[in-house]
Amino acid sequence: SKGKFDIEYTFGSEAGKQVHPNSKYTAAVQDIADGLADMAVGGFWITGQRLQLTAFTVPLYDDRTVLVIPKPGNTSTLRKQTSKVLEPFDLLVWGLII
Repeated sequence: SKGKFDIEYTFGSEAGKQVHPNSKYTAAVQDIADGLADMAVGGFWITGQRLQLTAFTVPLYDDRTVLVIPKPGNTSTLRKQTSKVLEPFDLLVWGLII
């Protein structure tokens, strides 16, 4: 009848996993580029490597997840680590709080 169709779910081909063993997401994009899958749904980062393989839609959902890392080149000393609890405010604000 009209509107009925079958959906087959797959979780990546062995070929895609061998070409991109460190990223199941890039392997899924490879499967689309190779014609083994029609689409992939998930939390994909759009990278240059993946854009060379296929096209992306605009995000369907934005969860505002961010990755926070230390600034490159920072050296971490014991004094720096123990003083981190004071960093959210400058000395004037700490004086007002206390």
